[in-house]
Amino acid sequence: MKYLKFCLPTLGQSWIILLLSIAGQLLAGLILMPFTLKFPDVTWLNLTLPYVLAFALPFIYVWIVGRNCSRENDVTGVISPVKIEEPSFGSLHPVLFFFAITVSAYAIILTEDPFNIWMPAPEWFVQLMEKITAEGDFFWTFVTVAVLAPILEEFFCRGIICRGLLFHYKSPWPAILWSAVIFAVMHLNPWQGIAAFLLGTWYGWIYYRTRSLKTTIFLHFPNNGSVVVLSRLVPAFKDTERMSDFFASMDLYWLAVALSVSLFIIINLLLLNRFLTHRTNNLIENEQA
Repeated sequence: MKYLKFCLPTLGQSWIILLLSIAGQLLAGLILMPFTLKFPDVTWLNLTLPYVLAFALPFIYVWIVGRNCSRENDVTGVISPVKIEEPSFGSLHPVLFFFAITVSAYAIILTEDPFNIWMPAPEWFVQLMEKITAEGDFFWTFVTVAVLAPILEEFFCRGIICRGLLFHYKSPWPAILWSAVIFAVMHLNPWQGIAAFLLGTWYGWIYYRTRSLKTTIFLHFPNNGSVVVLSRLVPAFKDTERMSDFFASMDLYWLAVALSVSLFIIINLLLLNRFLTHRTNNLIENEQA
């Protein structure tokens, strides 16, 4: 694990990580196919294990890159390691900070929902998502979707890719946006991809300002966990992918969306942006040191 702080991928290497994660999904599916066909109702075998194995190839690649950079640093002494987790919440008390981002995390769920109206997913995709979140063993579904997905996706997309791109770009925004694009493509479908890009941009900004991977994992949880919980507790939720269906009228729905957007902007631009440490891209400073 000590090599990971030396792995600071370029944009090209970041795309390699993405391609390896896709290849890992295909390879895991092929390896486990005899078992999944024989035991189609075993959730940990059909969902959890393939998901974890999908990240094996990108992790090996990241480890090799980090090890090679570490050895090069031992010889030249010019490659500065950058910690994945180095949290700073500025002048905000951590309790206030986490309260603010928790409210933001739930506000953004409704904020992203209009995209489901403007670009509705086809029926086969809705049924696939329903099969993943609403069927099978609840424990393993929740562990996979709400726990492992935030940890693994944030580790690679923010902890490795965004951190590496922050090291290479003079401005943080190309790093944040490119890591969000890769995060969106990782979902392999446009219906989740747009929301993933918006979320990934926010996660990247939070990671840039706080240098806390644990925070982005924490932010990722409500979005994934709420889908699993609602699909089990609210039967009607399984028959729709749009939250607008749960409002008495569209006027009330759009009012709720407007309030959610306003709340998100107020918290992040007027509160967090003001009190979090206003960083220059100190990863660049490490590179030039």
